[in-house]
Amino acid sequence: MPTPYAAPMSNTSQVPGHQVLNLFTPLVFLPPDVAHRFTVSKYVIVGSFGALIWDILGNMDSD
Repeated sequence: MPTPYAAPMSNTSQVPGHQVLNLFTPLVFLPPDVAHRFTVSKYVIVGSFGALIWDILGNMDSD
């Protein structure tokens, strides 16, 4: 017997045939090629910043 507070099962027949977008993902509103370029650019920037911090921390005793 289900509890009175259980959420009802969703009816999948009411889901539209097109793709359902996850609104909590910010890149969902961009075209796929732009989102890919943005993601690669973000990784390059974060990696470069990490290398800069590593270099600064590694050479602190030299200064």
